[in-house]
Order: sequence, then C-alpha cells, then structure tokens
Amino acid sequence: MRYIHSKIINQTLKLTLPISFARILEVGMTTVDTIMIGHLGKNALATVGIAIPLWNILAVFFMGTLFALTPILGREIRHRKFDEAAKVLLAAKSICLIFFLCTVAIFLISGFLFRLLSQPDDLIRFATYFLFVMLFGVPSFLFNQILRQIFEVYKKPGVTVMISCVGFLLNLVGNYMLIYGKWGVPALGIYGSALSTGICWLWMFLAHLWFLKILKLQFSPAKILFSFSLGSKTSIRSFLNQGLPLGAGVFTEVSFFVFTAWMIGQLGKLPLASHHIAINLASITFMLAIGTSSAATILISQTTGLYQAARIFLFGFSGFVIIVTFMTLSAIIFICFPRFLVNLYTNDLDILNFAPKLLWLGGLFQIFDGLQCVGFGILRGIGASKMALRNTLVSYWLIGASSGIFLGSVLGFGAQGYWVGINIGLATAACLHYWSFRLKLCDIRLTKTL
Repeated sequence: MRYIHSKIINQTLKLTLPISFARILEVGMTTVDTIMIGHLGKNALATVGIAIPLWNILAVFFMGTLFALTPILGREIRHRKFDEAAKVLLAAKSICLIFFLCTVAIFLISGFLFRLLSQPDDLIRFATYFLFVMLFGVPSFLFNQILRQIFEVYKKPGVTVMISCVGFLLNLVGNYMLIYGKWGVPALGIYGSALSTGICWLWMFLAHLWFLKILKLQFSPAKILFSFSLGSKTSIRSFLNQGLPLGAGVFTEVSFFVFTAWMIGQLGKLPLASHHIAINLASITFMLAIGTSSAATILISQTTGLYQAARIFLFGFSGFVIIVTFMTLSAIIFICFPRFLVNLYTNDLDILNFAPKLLWLGGLFQIFDGLQCVGFGILRGIGASKMALRNTLVSYWLIGASSGIFLGSVLGFGAQGYWVGINIGLATAACLHYWSFRLKLCDIRLTKTL
C-alpha cells in the first residue's frame, strides 16, 4: 500500500513500544489486584467492580487533562524557553492539587452515588472504604503523570518502563502480603490491595524524581513540584483551555464504560463480576492503543508547525496500521481462549461459564477501541481536541449508550446487549475521528501526497 512507509512505521514504533509497555505494567498492577481479589470470592470481586469504575472515571479525566503537558512543555523546551517551561509545570502542579481536592470530595459522597445508581446494598459500604484506603496514594498518582510526560518530551520513555517494572513487582509482593496476611502482616482483604497500590504509586513518584535529578535538566522539576509557589491564573487558564477538551474527551469515553458497568451492576453480582474481568482484560491491551496514540500525538505535533502534510498523514496512517495489527492479534486470543483467560482471575464456575460470552464480544471491542484511541491522539496532535470531544459525545452517549440500553434492558439481552452497545459506540467514534482527521488536513490546506 502506498500509505505504508517502513521508515515512518519504525519511527512510530520506537516511541509506541516503550510507552505502551510502561502503561501495560501500570494496568498490570490493577490486573494483579483483580486476580488476587478474585480468589477471595464473588462478593469481593463485585465490590471492587463497583469502586474501581468510580476511580477510573476520575483518573482518566485527570490524565486526559494533563495530556496537554506534552505538546505545551515540548514546545517551550524546543525553543529553550526554560522559564516558560517552569511556569507550565507550576500550572500543572496547581491543577493536580485541585484534582486531588475534587477526588476527596467525590470519595466522601461515593456511598450516596452508589445508592443512587442502585448498586447492591451489601457491597456499598465496603466499596466506599476501599476508595478511602486508596486515597492516600492519589497525590503520587497525579504527580507521576507530570513526571512521566517530562521523560516522554525528552524522548526517554525507557526510564518510565524501568520504574514501572519495579513498581509492578512491588505491587505483586505487596498484594500477597497485605491481601492474604503473610509474613506477620494481618490479612486486609480488598483493602490490602488498595493500600499496596497506593504504596507503589508513592514509590514510582520518588523514583521518577530521582531519575530526573540524574538527567541534569536545564530546570528543576523537583524544586517546582515541592515549592510553595502555585501557577498564575493566566498560566492555569491557558493550560486548562488546551487540557480540558482532552480530559473531557477521555472522560466521555470512560464515563460511558462506567455507566455501562453500573447498568450491568443492576443485573446482579454475576454479570457485574464477569464484566469487571472482561473490561480488566481489555484494559491491558488498550495500553497498546494509548502508547500508539501518544506516539502519534508527539510525532504529529512536532511536524504540524512545519506544515509537512505528507509526514503528518503518514504518521497518522501508520498509527492506524500499527494498532489494527496489535488489536487483531489480541482479538484472536480473546476469541480462541476466553475460558483460560477468565480462569486466571477466578475458579468460580458461574463466572467461568458467563464471562467468556463477554470476551467473545471483547475481541471486536479491541479493534474498535484501538482505532478510536489512535484517532483521538491524532486529532490531539493536530490541535483538533474540541473536534475529538464532539465526536466522542455523539458516539458514546447518543449512539453507544442508547444502543446498550435498548439491547441490554429493553430487548433483554443483558450484559451482552450492553457490550454490543459499547462496540457500536467505539466503531462510530473510530469512523468520526478518521473523517475529522481528513477534514482537518483539508481545512489547513495540506495534502497527503508525498
């Protein structure tokens, strides 16, 4: 095919693979949590299935908003405006503090939210306590998002990979010790998982700081983060103008998933626990899409200013080629070995019989989700984040959610109907993102011809 250029593919892969691997290791922590909690029983798994979606919906909004740091900081550093780069970091720090306060407030009313959404009454109290235990690690999680993007701007994602590897192992040991009560530590059950995750986030934050000191940058991110100074109103407003559409776009997608999880939760503990396993498995391979999307954003944003139309198009197209390849392989595994994958999480016969039905639909989910994620990253790279936000609102809430409700509740297909609705929403988003990408290139009078 004339759009497949091996040099462009290789250049994209060099950024995609380390970023993806680091993200997979981070999500792997959640996967390990789910697997170990699954051995505590169906109720424990369902409890986490209620709590984790609420945290996820907040986390991805925060991460999406902070995604703006990569192009903004990269531009200032490229132009050697290190004073401006420091102001950008101060703004990002201030926004992280605001996000933490918002998290505290939402966790405090989480019990009310779960009751409002008709979640099982006997699980709500435990889900709320789980979130409270997790809270202490949230500041480290937020500041980690800033530090990892600094390494990405300097094109050193390998540092984050090393830190994530150690963090993954630390979480594995911490879970074993705290969940089951080993080596003289009392068994904390699901709360041990939340505590272990928070400790790992703190360690990863400190490790990132240490590696930044070794890099000897022209400015000191550590001093900025630990100073009592806050960003100016102008710098915070400027950051949010670029970051909020990104955060809102990601929030729109994940809130759609969370809405689906809570709707499935109304169907009972078995569908909820099965859905939690299926979506957790899908989130692992989704990190390949995140890595490809981030690579496309970085490469395209650095090319746009030079008006190199052919390279912009090729970077975008290579992102689509890479993610379709990855996700097709993933889909084959999901479709061919669903029971084996579910058995990694639990030995419960009811779940082993029910969850594979969702994983078959999860195979298609992989491909559509990967395409829409890369499309979103491409639009972010060419400065069309508001266009991407409009696409996600239409795709997920107007089309996907309504399809899920109609199929799952009205026609009575249950959890499978909701998963078909998810696939419809993702496929629509992928098509709209690609169409928007082509329109945007035409609008700025660029051509894809080499």
